[in-house]
Parts: sequence; C-alpha cells; structure tokens
Amino acid sequence: MYRQKRSSRSYHRSHVTGGCMFCQGLEEYEAGHTRRQCPLFRRVKKLSSRDAYIDTKLRRNDADGYAAAGVLPWCRASNGEIELLLAREYRKPSHDRGGDKLNFLGGKREKQETKALVCAVDKVYQETGGKLSLTTVADMRNGCPLVCWSSDSKYVLFVHELVGKNDCEIDVQCVGVPGTKHLEWVTREEALSKSWTSQEMHPYALEILHQLTSCSIMKHLEKLFDVAKIPSNSPVTPATKGSNIDEVQELLFRLSMRR
Repeated sequence: MYRQKRSSRSYHRSHVTGGCMFCQGLEEYEAGHTRRQCPLFRRVKKLSSRDAYIDTKLRRNDADGYAAAGVLPWCRASNGEIELLLAREYRKPSHDRGGDKLNFLGGKREKQETKALVCAVDKVYQETGGKLSLTTVADMRNGCPLVCWSSDSKYVLFVHELVGKNDCEIDVQCVGVPGTKHLEWVTREEALSKSWTSQEMHPYALEILHQLTSCSIMKHLEKLFDVAKIPSNSPVTPATKGSNIDEVQELLFRLSMRR
C-alpha cells in the first residue's frame, strides 16, 4: 500500500506549536508534541550535571533537569542479610539481551513542577500496589539519606531503609502498574556480583547500581544509614532531620576513596 510521506514542515510545526504534559499539563490526546520533543524539557536537561555522583542531596540543577526518579528500598532481613527491593519488568526477548529484567521502583517525570522526591515516592507507592505503610511513605517524603545521580539517563535514585515488619515482608505479587511482572528481593551479594547483575539487571539500572558497588558504599550501606539516623531521644524536626548530614558526607567521602 502506498503511503504518502509526511512532510518535514508539518512535522516541525506539530512539535513546535502546542505543548505537552511536561510544559503545559496537556493530556496525550491534546499534546502538540511528546516530552522528548519538548523544547523546555530539552533545555532543562542540558543544564543538569554531566558527572555521576552519590551524595546526601540532589544538586539544584539536577533537581530541575532530571528525567525520571525512583527509590531503592532495602531492609535488614531476619537472617542478617541485606536485601534490596526491585521490580521485574516484562521485556521482549529480542530486547535488552532477552528476557525480563530487574529495574528500580520509579518512573518518568511527567510535569515540570514535580519535584524529584515526589515523583519517586508516588511511583514507588503505585508500583507496590499501595501496600507500603503510610508511615514509610511519609518517611520517604521527608527525605532519604542517600541519593544517586546518573548523568547519562538523568535518573535520580533515592535510597531508603525499610524498617517496618510488614514492609520488609511485602507481598512481591502486589504490583500496581502494567508492565511489571512482580517485585523481587535481591541480596546484597547478588547486587555485588558482576556476572549476576549483567544477566539480571536492566542496563539503565545496572549503570546506577555500578555507582553503588564500584566503591564501598553498597558494602557499608547499613553503616551509612546508622550514621544518618536521628538519636531516639531527639524530636524529629526539620533541624534534626539533617543534623547528621556532615557525618554522612564525611563517611561517603571516605568510602568513595575505597575503589
């Protein structure tokens, strides 16, 4: 069947005029262009950091220029293991080296005004089928002690420790979004294994996971979070919430030197 080739002029006009969800809050059927074509989205991405980093907070330009965000929930299992909660996503056999791959819980930024942490926590709550406790969700929204920035994918990953018994034993079949097969607990030993991660992890997730494992941060995750914790006799206020930031940053610096 003959199909008329779309002129470059009409294509150019369609994604310059109008708007999208990111820049104007338009639904997909109303949009004149996609997020990828959006001039505003391209502009803020260009201002983001070109170096990957792990820190206690996101840089201001990356808070403006991020493309997607997620959370890496982890817990101290009853057997003493450190376990990470990931999502196994459906993948076509011909893509991503075949088979379903593990990815972080999270998703794309849809609107310009959406903060990275808000985007990450909302997506995580959806992907876990709303099964995370409200206390945990509120704690995540107050901030996470560790954040990873991927300069290639413009992805923000917040790291958060799950402490509630129900959260640490969350039903791995309780997924709440299409495209996700199930949740999956992964041990720290598996996350530190290059052969295992190259086979099981999505390429984008593998890039960020390498940031955590290429130094000693993953090996000393619980130590970092113990340092970040507020003493039990201290009231939780905005002031005490960040009272241990200096100690965490100093420990992060020391660990990053151990490559």
